[in-house]
Amino acid sequence: MRPASLDQVIRDHAVRIGRRTALACVGRSGAEVMTWRELDEATARLAARLRDLAAVRAPSCLVVSLVENDLREALALIACLRVDAPILVVSGWQLETMRHALLEEVRRIGYSLVTAASEPPEVLNADRAEPAGATRSFIDAGCLLLASGGSTGRPKLIVDRGIRAAPARPAALRPFLATGWHPGQRQLVCSPLYHAAGLTPFVEGLASGNASYFLSVFDGRRVGDIVERFRVDWLQMTPFHMSAVLAGDRRPEAWGRTPRLVHMADHCPPRIKRSFHEALGPANVYEMYTASEGIGMTMARGDEWDERPGTVGRGYLTALRVADRDGEPVGPHVIGEVYMRSGARTARSYLTAAGRLRVSPDGFATLGDVGHLDEDGYLYLRPRQISTISVAGITVSPAEVEAELMEHPRIADVGVCSYISGQFGERVVAVVVPSAGELAESDVRGWARARLSAAQVPTRYVFTSALPRRDTGKLDRDTLFALVNGTNADQWGKAERTCGNP
Repeated sequence: MRPASLDQVIRDHAVRIGRRTALACVGRSGAEVMTWRELDEATARLAARLRDLAAVRAPSCLVVSLVENDLREALALIACLRVDAPILVVSGWQLETMRHALLEEVRRIGYSLVTAASEPPEVLNADRAEPAGATRSFIDAGCLLLASGGSTGRPKLIVDRGIRAAPARPAALRPFLATGWHPGQRQLVCSPLYHAAGLTPFVEGLASGNASYFLSVFDGRRVGDIVERFRVDWLQMTPFHMSAVLAGDRRPEAWGRTPRLVHMADHCPPRIKRSFHEALGPANVYEMYTASEGIGMTMARGDEWDERPGTVGRGYLTALRVADRDGEPVGPHVIGEVYMRSGARTARSYLTAAGRLRVSPDGFATLGDVGHLDEDGYLYLRPRQISTISVAGITVSPAEVEAELMEHPRIADVGVCSYISGQFGERVVAVVVPSAGELAESDVRGWARARLSAAQVPTRYVFTSALPRRDTGKLDRDTLFALVNGTNADQWGKAERTCGNP
């Protein structure tokens, strides 16, 4: 028997639970809601047109652009998911040149590009000859092509073979189902749908027949109202979303419901994590450590984290290894590079060899993260060193400074970067978003001096109302550096005030 596809599953839901809510896009002015019957009819029509175009221009790759993250784009995404063809998901934050480069990368391997963004859908390169030097390559029909590189700003196309396969996979191989998930639940996804953190539970919701709510624009002040109004049972967020909720008026302890929460996609400061444990109960809060590359996953329930503060959990259907610079495994509590091996990973995670993972001879792969294991196999990570600052020859990790400053009870958000001084070279700058109430520079400086080495203590503090973050919650470090060093000063806004010496 052929495994169930999302196309067939959606048809079945329309017959079995056709009048129930399937999808709702929540915006500032309200929610646009569709039943399973309405969703099936709307996406089946578009899927049929996409299927016809893809067949005429075979081999074809469908392209869906998620710019507004609204209902129209979500329906286009679902229609693509119903077609037996690879899909390229293009996000809204990417610059036009970046999006063009991703499209050309797929086109160079010999695929026509069929876009679901227009009505009716069209072939993007219908009037263009195949590029010189194009090399035929085969992409599985069930693949999703997702752009990775949110931390570095240099995206690579990841070939994902797992997200769309949700209906055909046993429950034990679907990690979200181990987080208090139940079929037919009301779920809220806070991450944008072009990011694996939001897209994966969104597709799982389609497979499970859930009522899936998603946000066109994230506003931490409204999450509590949405959870109560729509009686949300299950909630996906990132630490950025969690921090924004805590900075608002409706903190989770005031919610009238206690949903299960799964957070992922970035390091969660302990202060923020503890606040949600206290509000929702630690057994209702789960942390996942994974990556779009799909090399493996760890999971930690809140009570496990309380017993082992700082852990991201044990491997979920994943073997873990920490190795030294030569790739040799090290013992418990020894810092090294984190490797994972999962049966779900395929041999080819990137579309081109340019982004190839480092893989050991026995199949363990690494993204370059650093950490250690304890005696029971729980993993502890060090903050990612996307970039470093050299202070008088001493290497400073911005992420480590950020982690210490985020523990301050009156700091809602913080970003750290270098300030280039002609006289002194690189200096550490902290850009701080205060939470409610006054926050003095002397208070932050004292906090830093008590917890950081002399080289790590910022010499300059900038207070502002918001950091330059993408809608995934990732800090845009290039923009932060440009703002601090004056190249984009016009974007900084009037709320900024500077303290300390440059």
